[in-house]
Amino acid sequence: MNDEEMENRFGELRDELRAFKNELDSVREDLKLLLKHRSIAHRDIIDTAHQVGNRAFDQSDVQKCREFLEKYNIRL
Repeated sequence: MNDEEMENRFGELRDELRAFKNELDSVREDLKLLLKHRSIAHRDIIDTAHQVGNRAFDQSDVQKCREFLEKYNIRL
């Protein structure tokens, strides 16, 4: 393997590691959401996802719940 091939391979590996890190970060966020809602997670996540515009709910949590449901193909 010459120097150019090695550089290209390292670049490919770096890109793969970056993609894995992004996926791991996403899983961490999902886990935080699940732990926050504990044993009633399935019902609570769906209920929270329906609270768009409701000031009683943190809208960033509402958005995260909606993204979670979409990501895992769970119907509202």
